[in-house]
Amino acid sequence: MGQSAGAHISSCALLEQAIKEAKQGESISWSVTQIKAYFGLSGGYNLLQLVDHFDSRGLYRSLFLSIMEGEESLHRFSPEVRIQEPGIRDAVSLLPPIMLFHGTSDNSIPAASSKEFLETLQRLGAHAELILFDGKNHTDLFLQVSTHFDVPMVIIGSLAPREKNIHRAFLLICCPIALLHMLEE
Repeated sequence: MGQSAGAHISSCALLEQAIKEAKQGESISWSVTQIKAYFGLSGGYNLLQLVDHFDSRGLYRSLFLSIMEGEESLHRFSPEVRIQEPGIRDAVSLLPPIMLFHGTSDNSIPAASSKEFLETLQRLGAHAELILFDGKNHTDLFLQVSTHFDVPMVIIGSLAPREKNIHRAFLLICCPIALLHMLEE
């Protein structure tokens, strides 16, 4: 699970591990099959599309490219782009179920980032879902989850067909108080 840059970095790590496993010759210390579900909150998954948006918001292109080790690295650090490469597509089938969450009023990373990643994942056969939260901004999902029950309960409702363990894992990370409430029921 990750939020914002954490969603980006964790999705990159998950994809890299799936790529290693798909090659079947490399030594691995853990397997993506050990992960029951991946949760991405307010993430950016295609840096090639986000660099101009970040520039317009004050994270200037030159600084962003310096942080990302140059423009040539944007492709490498864009999981939405990488999973479409012919040699990497086999790795998609190894990915766990992916749940993306994004606020529709997110100005830091537009909700379109999660929408486009979802469409790409689904087109390539990954099990992925997206829940959009109307009127929520970049931090609302993360900050309000820890203090209010409305957001986590909507998330739980969206996962209803899944195992309760996935619900509990999400709540354990985001909202321990709501998890305790759920366990008492």
